[in-house]
Amino acid sequence: MESIAQLLFTIGTVILAVAFAAHIGHAVLLANGRRASAAISSLAGRGPQPAWVGVASGSFVQARAAAAASGPPSFAAGSALSGAAYALAALAFTSMAGSLLLRAIIVGRGPWGNMFEFTVAFATSIIGGYGSNIIGPASD
Repeated sequence: MESIAQLLFTIGTVILAVAFAAHIGHAVLLANGRRASAAISSLAGRGPQPAWVGVASGSFVQARAAAAASGPPSFAAGSALSGAAYALAALAFTSMAGSLLLRAIIVGRGPWGNMFEFTVAFATSIIGGYGSNIIGPASD
């Protein structure tokens, strides 16, 4: 049973590293997409613009309202890696929590006996908090 707990911890750690890499890839895809859309919109035939372009005015407020009505903001957009990254993070949480639970059953107490147990519990709680952030805040 001890080897199973250690194996779950190792698997969870590897999956978490892959999930982190997928999240970095997701962020890079979002950044490149925003950069490309900005470049395309600047080449849309508007030509040179005067220096006062972008100053807040009535048209700024109207443009902001139109952007809000058009859908989610660009930072909330999905990418090819977003679903995989979130699924891997959930799988890493499940594996780490399973390891923590097995370890608690083996030693007969909670994760406060040594630094290894405490570190696994701390890492699991961080991943769990991150997972609850993925789901989003509770609606009113």
